[in-house]
Amino acid sequence: MAYYSGLQPEIYHVCKNCYIGNNIEPRNLREGQLRQSRLCEVCAELQGEGKCVLGVPAPARKLSFG
Repeated sequence: MAYYSGLQPEIYHVCKNCYIGNNIEPRNLREGQLRQSRLCEVCAELQGEGKCVLGVPAPARKLSFG
């Protein structure tokens, strides 16, 4: 499943281990792929190296201290 940022919909991600894609704020994370979008360069590199873990990253957990 592809995913993208609501703030940057022209680039989509497919690797949940993409360091760019997995830093999308949970409130901006959208599943899917828009027609005019292009694959993230980092995701393309991960795929080419056989290191892509397909999927959508889990929303960031809130840390609790104390």
